[in-house]
Formats: sequence, C-alpha cells, structure tokens
Amino acid sequence: MDYFKQRRAYRNFKMYEASVSNGQNNLYRELLDYANDEGKLDVQFRMKNSALLSLTGLSEPGLDKARNSLVQLGLIKYVRGKKM
Repeated sequence: MDYFKQRRAYRNFKMYEASVSNGQNNLYRELLDYANDEGKLDVQFRMKNSALLSLTGLSEPGLDKARNSLVQLGLIKYVRGKKM
C-alpha cells in the first residue's frame, strides 16, 4: 500500500462518501501514520489503547466509539488484544 495514495483515498472518502467526526479522523490518521512509520502498512499490527488515547486526545469511550465507527465504515479492521 502506498501511504500517499491511501491519504488521498481517505480524503476523497471524507469528501464524497461519508461524514467522519474529528475523533474518527484523529484515530484513522494516527493509525495510518504509525503503520507508515513502522513499515506496517500492509500487515496487521498492535497498538496499545493508552498510546492511542495520548496521541488522539480521545477518552476511552470516545476511542471505542471512533474505532467501532471506522470498522463499520470499512476503513480499518480491529481485533481485540489481550490485557497483560
């Protein structure tokens, strides 16, 4: 997957296909940026909720809601992790 093509596709999605909240946008962009920075654009990766809370400024319920919405929109896949 090409990072910049994905960014353009996401922008077009927001403009023409669906309404995306600020929380959803922040979460999607942080996940995309992390995947790009870590070389994981084409693979499943793990990321702690605490990191996402810090990066996005969302509350825990806000993170859950934004993540579930992105899953329903088909923008991300989510597999619940295990607490350690």
